[in-house]
Amino acid sequence: MEMTPGQLVFHAKLVAEDGNADFAEAALATRFGQHGTDAAWRDVLKGQ
Repeated sequence: MEMTPGQLVFHAKLVAEDGNADFAEAALATRFGQHGTDAAWRDVLKGQ
C-alpha cells in the first residue's frame, strides 16, 4: 500500500523517535522523490 506524504511523515516521525532517524530520512526522500516522478510522468502524459 502506498502512503500519502502526510502518512509517511507521521510514520517517519515515529521511526525517528525510536532512534532510527537515518531510516526516516531515507523513507521521506524516497516518497517525495516518487511523488515528483509521478508528477513529471503526469505532465508527460498530458503532453506538457
